[in-house]
This record gives sequence, C-alpha cells and structure tokens, in this order.
Amino acid sequence: MEDQLIGSRVAPGSSYSAFSGPDKWYDETSGGFGTSQVVSRSIFAVARDDARRRWSRDAGAIVNSTITIGGGRLYYIESRSSSVLNAGAGRTGSSDLWRNNFLVALDVESGDVLWRQPVTLPASPAPVVAFLLYSEERLITSVVNSRYYVTCYSAVNGARQWERDHSWNRNHHGGHMYHPLVVGDKVIVEPRGYDLFSGATAFNSLPSRGGCSTMSAAGRTVIYVDWDYDNGSFGFWNVESGARVQKAGSRGSCWLGLISGGGMVFSPTASSGCVCRYPLQTSIGYSSW
Repeated sequence: MEDQLIGSRVAPGSSYSAFSGPDKWYDETSGGFGTSQVVSRSIFAVARDDARRRWSRDAGAIVNSTITIGGGRLYYIESRSSSVLNAGAGRTGSSDLWRNNFLVALDVESGDVLWRQPVTLPASPAPVVAFLLYSEERLITSVVNSRYYVTCYSAVNGARQWERDHSWNRNHHGGHMYHPLVVGDKVIVEPRGYDLFSGATAFNSLPSRGGCSTMSAAGRTVIYVDWDYDNGSFGFWNVESGARVQKAGSRGSCWLGLISGGGMVFSPTASSGCVCRYPLQTSIGYSSW
C-alpha cells in the first residue's frame, strides 16, 4: 500500500475553484449549488515511483468526501441512482444522490471488491455534506442535513454497529458541516462526542468557540480556530485532561487548514485575504500534548 497512490476520476470542471465573496463559501444550510457534491465514476491506483496503473475500478457515483483508507482497505459511499448516473455530471446537488446508496470496501492492493452493503441515508431534506472515516476496524459516517447523523459500521463486513443523531451547534461558518474526528476511543462530531465502540455519549458539549474551520487533532489534542482576538485564535484542547490553551497572533484557514499528525500541528498561511484582525500572517507549527 505504501508504494502506490490512490486517485479517482471526475468530469472536467467539477471541482470548486471560485472563492471570493459569501456566495462562494459553499456552506449553505440546504441543498443547492452551494452544497453540491463532487462525485467520481471510477477509482484507481498507480505505482508511486513510475505512475504505472496498478488497477482501476468503475463504480456508481462516488461521493468524493467519503473516500477513506484503513486496515488495508479502501472505502467509499456510492449512489446507484439512475438519474445521477445518466446525468454524467461531476458535481451534483440532486437529492437523488442520496438514494440507492451503498457502502463499499475494496482491497487497496488489488482493487477487488471485498464487500458492498446497502445503506440508508437521510435523503430529505437532501444532505449538505457527508463524511466517512476509519479507526480500529470501525467506519464512521457523518451525514448532515437539518441534523448530524452519525453511524458506525464494521470495517470488516459493513455491518451496522450503532447510530446517533444530534443538532447543529450553529448554522454559519461551517458549524453545520464539521468533519468528524476520532481521538483515542472517542468519536467527535462537534458539538458531541461518542464512544467509538458502543456509541455511548462521551461528551454532551465541547469547548465553546467561535470562528470558522473544522476541528483537527493530533495525539490526545484537538485543535480549532476561535474568534477570541485578545487571547488567541488557535485553541488546543487535551481530550484526556480537559486542559485548554490558546495561542494569540495568527490564525488558520477558513476550513481544513490545520494539519495534524505525529504529535504536531501545522497551519499553513491562509489568512492574507481575511478581514479578521490577526497580525501574524505566517505559517506556524506547534507541538501537541
């Protein structure tokens, strides 16, 4: 797996590229252009050293934000809706994308289908975002429309383990479409936390914050952006001890700009066009604890 790269094929012009102005923030609270999903129709692997194709697999309409790798497998959610497939578009806001859905696992080395399980997603109102992540032979889906719907599946065979739902923390600056995290044995879908294996509630609330950007995590620490101009934009929350630290002077990007891993967190500069008043427009790295 370490000697190959995984990619997917989308139709030309599918990716989001415009960003200037509130109408290009793509975080609307209901279906439409601002929440259209980028989808792929096939997925493939190439050798990392010479880009030769290892395997390629045609699929339904793959929701790109659900492509995940773990445990020697590659996973995604696809739609087999005939209207979506016949349209041939690489980005769609159609509610049909959330019908006739399957959770799929491929062998990451060969591309062979290991299992495909039908899943029922909240199709009405149409979701604004869907995510999938892997940890400890579990798959977690977070599908959001008027609420967060969090479901756990076995990564071995796709059997459903538990499901929960909760309301948004807020409906602006991405508060209704945060990416889920796993920290230890805790699944965090702001503003709640659940036990990875049982689904029992671990947190009824998370540290209050303003600002934009989804949370990131490294080790035991969750990192987020705040609006506290005086005490700091970067917030660090140790999930085990509950301790919190804030760092002043700079800020992360408006969405997925906080890169965590290996006990470190790195924030590439991404605030030069922002009107928020932070004096240090620079890339910065911190050690987590």
